[in-house]
Amino acid sequence: MNKTIVLLAILFFGSATFANAATNTVIIYPSSDGINQLYDNENQTVWSLARAYTGTLFKIPDESDTVIKIRSDKNSGRYRIYRGSIVFDTSSIPNDAIVKSASLNLYGIAGDASIVLNGHTRASNSILTKEDWQLSNYGADEFARAYLNDNQYNVLDFNADGINYLNLEGDTVLGFMTDNDFDDIDPGSVGYAKYFASVDASGTSTDPYLEITYTYDDGELETDDSLFTQVVSPNPSVASTTEWANDTYAWGDAYWCGTTIGGCGCAITSLVMMGREAGVLYGVDGSAVNPGNFNTWLQQNDGYDSAGSLFWTKAAEYLGQQVDTRVATSFAVEKFRATKPIELRAAVAADNLRVVGYSGAKYHFFYLSGLTQSGYQIRDPFWYGTQTTNEQKNPTYHRQDYDDQVDRGVIYKVETPAIQTGIIEVTLNSPAELLLVDANGDRTGYAPASGIIEEIPHSGYISDDVIGSRDDGATPPHVTKHLLATEAAGVYELHVLGTGGGAYTLSVLLKDEQGYEHRFTNTGETRLDQDDLFMIDLSTGIVEEVVTEVDRAAFVAAVAAATTGSTDENQRFFERWANKIFDEIDADKPEQAAQHLDVFQVLQQAKDVTSTWLEQVIGKLREQLGS
Repeated sequence: MNKTIVLLAILFFGSATFANAATNTVIIYPSSDGINQLYDNENQTVWSLARAYTGTLFKIPDESDTVIKIRSDKNSGRYRIYRGSIVFDTSSIPNDAIVKSASLNLYGIAGDASIVLNGHTRASNSILTKEDWQLSNYGADEFARAYLNDNQYNVLDFNADGINYLNLEGDTVLGFMTDNDFDDIDPGSVGYAKYFASVDASGTSTDPYLEITYTYDDGELETDDSLFTQVVSPNPSVASTTEWANDTYAWGDAYWCGTTIGGCGCAITSLVMMGREAGVLYGVDGSAVNPGNFNTWLQQNDGYDSAGSLFWTKAAEYLGQQVDTRVATSFAVEKFRATKPIELRAAVAADNLRVVGYSGAKYHFFYLSGLTQSGYQIRDPFWYGTQTTNEQKNPTYHRQDYDDQVDRGVIYKVETPAIQTGIIEVTLNSPAELLLVDANGDRTGYAPASGIIEEIPHSGYISDDVIGSRDDGATPPHVTKHLLATEAAGVYELHVLGTGGGAYTLSVLLKDEQGYEHRFTNTGETRLDQDDLFMIDLSTGIVEEVVTEVDRAAFVAAVAAATTGSTDENQRFFERWANKIFDEIDADKPEQAAQHLDVFQVLQQAKDVTSTWLEQVIGKLREQLGS
C-alpha cells in the first residue's frame, strides 16, 4: 500500500556560489509491512534453537493485519518469536543528499516489550516469505531502541548506523525485533510482546512513518563572503576575482598548472579562506587578504621556490604581524603531511586547528570547513560550486566529485601570535629525493631501503608536490620534493639522494632558534645513487655542503656536467683526462695523479671549463691525494 510522501519544509541556508544547499524534511509512509511468526507449532523448547530456527514456519507471513505484533515468549513450554519487516521507498531523496537525521514513528497499542530497529534483507520487497523470518536476514547493527507508549506516537531516532543504512536509490527495508530477541536473552515463560499500528489501518492517523531531514543541492547559485576563488566567479565578487585571476602566479613558469593564479592558485586561495575564517582580514603588509595580494607578497618575500612551489611556513607569515625584522603569526604548521582519515577528521573537528586538504587525483588544494558522514564539507577555490567531497560532478554548476578522497592535508594550529622558530623547510627540483637526519639518527624523507619515512617529530615529507595537470599530457622533467620540520633544534644532516641523472636546485628556508630567517640555494648535478650531503645548524642558521669522498664515477660525472654544452670533442677530451687521473690512483701512484690533476686544471682554465660542483670535487680530490 503506497501513501504519499509529504514535504514538510524547505529551508535555504548559507549563501554560497556553490549550488545552493537546501534543507528538506520529508515524511514517507511504508509501501508494505508485516510479520513472520515462529509459532508454538514449531515445538521449539530451547531458546537458542528457537531463535536460530531455519526450518519452514507453520504460519504464513501476515501482511494484512492492522496491528504489527512483535513477540518473544513461551506458550505451553514452546517458544513463540515474531519478527517484523517494513519497507519504505526512499528513492525520492536525491542521491547526493546528506541525511542529517531520521526517525521511525510508531503508534503504540499494547504490550510491555521494547522494540529494536535494525536492517532486514528479504527475498522480495513486495511480499514477505517464510524464510525472511530467519535471524541471518536481520542485521547485527542496532539502529534504534524504544519502549512504545500506548495510544500515542513514539519516536525511534536513528543512530549513525541507521542513517548510513538508508538507501537513497530505492527501498529501505527495516526489521523489528523485541529487545530480548535482539540481545539474545531468553524471556522464559513471561509474556513479552509489543503491538503497534500497521500501514493497513484505515487512513493515516496511526500509520508508521519515516521522517528524514536532509540537505541537498537545488541547482541554484548564491554568493558567500566566506568563499574566495582563484578563478573569476561571484565569490566574493566578479569584480574582485577578475582583478587577480589572471595575475602571474609565482614566477609564471609552473610546469603543471600554467602561469596564472586562476590555474595555480588553489593552495594560496585556500589559505586566504583559512585566514579570513580566523578573523585575519589584513596581511602583514596591510593589504586586504585575498589571493592577488597574497601572491604579490609571496613573490616579493621569497615565498615560492625557483619552480613556484609554496613555502607553507612563509605563507603563514603573510597572515601575521611584523615584529622588528621578524613576523609573529597565529598559524603554525602542526602536521605537514597528514594522510590518515582519523587525524584529518579530528583536526577539522577541533576548534584550534585548520586543514588545507589535497586531492591527488585532481592535483588540487581546497579548504576543509567541516565534516559530513563519510567525508568533508569544503570550500573549493576552483570548483566553487562544490560543498562536500562526495558530489556528482557538474561543470555547469562548477561542482567536482572527489569521491570522499582527501589524500593528505596540511594542518595548521591557530594560537596566540608568535614568532616561528626552529623551522627547516626544503624543496628540491631534481631527479632525486631528500632525507633529513637529526642528532639522534631519526630520519624524515626518502630512505632507499624503506621509502618515505617520518621519524623526526613534527616533520613531514611530500614526494609529489604538484598543483594542476597539463592538458597536453606532457611528462614533467621532475616533480618537486618538499620536506618540513618544525620545533627543530641543533644540527641536522640533509641528503640529496640521486634517483637518476640531471641537474638539481635545492632551496632551504630556515628559522633559527631565535626566529630569524636564513636562506640557502644550491644548484648541482646528480646521478643514480649519488648522495650529496649538507649540514644544517639551527643555532646559527648556516647550511654548508659537505663533499664526501670522490671516486672515478663522481669525478667523471662532475666533468661531464661542467662540459655540458661544449663540443663532443671537448667533452671526450676532458673525460679522457679524468679517467687518466684515476688510472694513476688505481695504480697507487698518488703523486702522478696529483700532477695530472695540476695539468687538468690548467687545461680547464685554457678551455674555460668549470662549475661550482667540479671545483668542489677537485678540492676534495686534492685532500684525498694529500696535494
